[in-house]
Amino acid sequence: MRKYYLFFYLFFPVIAFAQSEKELQEIDLLIFESKFAQADAKVEILLKSFFENADLFYKAALIKQSLNIDKKANEFFRKAVELDSLNINYLNAYANNLAQIGKVKIAISLFEKILQKEPLNFYALDKVSQLYIKQRLYKQANISLEVLSRLYPENPYYLRQMAYCYTKQEDGISALQYYISAYQLDSSDVISIKQLANLYLRAKLYDKAIQVSERGIFVDSTYSDFYRIKAMSHFSKNHNFRALPAFLKTIQYGDSTLEVVKFTGISYFLIKKYKEADLYLKAAFTEDSTDYMVSLYLGRNYFALQNYKEAIKFYEKTYNLLMPDNTILSNFYGDYSQALYENLQYNEALEVIEKRKDLFSYYMSNDLFFVATIYDKMDNKPKAIEAYENFMKSINEFFENPYEFKNYEYAETRCNRLKELLHME
Repeated sequence: MRKYYLFFYLFFPVIAFAQSEKELQEIDLLIFESKFAQADAKVEILLKSFFENADLFYKAALIKQSLNIDKKANEFFRKAVELDSLNINYLNAYANNLAQIGKVKIAISLFEKILQKEPLNFYALDKVSQLYIKQRLYKQANISLEVLSRLYPENPYYLRQMAYCYTKQEDGISALQYYISAYQLDSSDVISIKQLANLYLRAKLYDKAIQVSERGIFVDSTYSDFYRIKAMSHFSKNHNFRALPAFLKTIQYGDSTLEVVKFTGISYFLIKKYKEADLYLKAAFTEDSTDYMVSLYLGRNYFALQNYKEAIKFYEKTYNLLMPDNTILSNFYGDYSQALYENLQYNEALEVIEKRKDLFSYYMSNDLFFVATIYDKMDNKPKAIEAYENFMKSINEFFENPYEFKNYEYAETRCNRLKELLHME
């Protein structure tokens, strides 16, 4: 009997190991077949017996992740890493999961540690570059993207990403170089063509934008963006007869955004096809009645159609859109003049505060004090005295006790002092 028990205890670990290997293979098969619920049930049972098996925790984490149970997946990834901290696959998966549950800074730190061990690890380079871009850390993103572009020199994607990062860093020259490189690498790649053409358009290199967008139309004649870029480039060059067909093609292939409809209407107006212009401009106005360009060209178009009543209505609408509310203008002039004053630009500050006076047809009390202090700083004693006295007069008209008003006592003291200095001169 003792021999039997000795045999059982000696060989049970082998039997158990063989059984667990079989069950792990079954789990792998269930994962492969996307039967994650069944795989989850099996792995939960195994974890109770094999709580030091790093690969089992890793598989459990992958299953939880596939079931969108990310926080539980994070626990299992962390456990797998604790049991085998040298496994790069575990580390990459753990870092990626951290990013998914919002712990982006920790994820970036972990990816960077992975890259210290394996500087050319594709997964870590790719993921960390994406995270840097999401965090708007474009300079750091470009470091990883530079490595990726060298590892995969025939993939235009990483060149485009580098160009995008340079655009965000306001380095237009570098952005253009990388967009051109991506385009040259594959001039049949729709995204590379579109991004280069767009950059040319933004850079006001309209002929280049037209050239590249025409290449895009050759590659995919149903892609609306190529027609839009071509149309906007011609429009910007005042080539309205050329712009219009491209705008119409843009709409034909599915882009009827406000910008496209608006500029289609304006193009019709500029080539004196007023009835057609009316159709598109009214559609644009329906979409956004606060766009002053739409209301302006509606007014001009109605004038051309000799519908003066409607023209006046839209001219008035345009005027109201272009002129901010008086309160906004008042605050603007006040803040602007104060900034000029602090920057020792006294003459300019006076000009701006004068515009606020024109807005209301009179000086506000605080403006009178402000004007006085400006003249005081300019050492123009007569003007400063006059302004201080006007300020105090305005306060006396409305307050029984003027000393309760801020700056009144200072104005009185300073005005008397300036009079003394002027008398001594």
